Amino acid sequence: RILQPSHNCGSEPSSKAGPSSDPTSSELGTAWATTQRFASFAAPPNPWNVARSLTEAKRVVYIGGTFDLLNEGHVELLEKASRLGDYLLVGLHSDETVRKHRGRLPVLTLLERAMAVMSLRCVDDVVLSAPWEVSRDLLTTMNVSMVAAGCARARGTKRPAAALQEADAVGRGGGGGDPRLAAPRELRLVVDVDVESSITSEALRQRFWDSRDAIALRNGALLPKELAYVERRTYVPES
Repeated sequence: RILQPSHNCGSEPSSKAGPSSDPTSSELGTAWATTQRFASFAAPPNPWNVARSLTEAKRVVYIGGTFDLLNEGHVELLEKASRLGDYLLVGLHSDETVRKHRGRLPVLTLLERAMAVMSLRCVDDVVLSAPWEVSRDLLTTMNVSMVAAGCARARGTKRPAAALQEADAVGRGGGGGDPRLAAPRELRLVVDVDVESSITSEALRQRFWDSRDAIALRNGALLPKELAYVERRTYVPES
């Protein structure tokens, strides 16, 4: 058992969530992360393709974000972004960075979000605690050729003509004016990626909030078993 939520998810979605006040959080233990454990969550390599490496990549695609509560929209975005090049690098913002800019912590911790993203075969690697604004230093260090920017739209609809004309006029200058992409936009590296899924992390967060009473009841019934497991836990060799 590695994943252990450590954030306070019991606050209303629209409010600012602070550190967990759950009195049992310390009793449940900590998810001690190691590189080996982290790597074990990565998707198994495709047996039909040669394993990709950053050094050998011809076109590195970078996309940054929080990727909290990984869902269909995230998967669609990442799969489409991966087709823009031969190596997809995902930048994950730290918990504190997300709280600073969004006003609240993500539901899942940085390591939990990283494990979820790395489980996708289209993702080659992640940058932990990636900067909120994509910097020139990151682009140079990671040899990034393209920066993908998600562009949500209703399923089955087309992007507005004005947006298409603007994209055609500036070439790789998309990103919808997002200040976080100023550096790559200046270098004409930004490419918009349309996402049709209507599922969002905020929608899932709201769904959990609406079902909080049922979830609390279920978790309350499981808590004694969880505490008993922690009490008698012993070392288990990892393969």
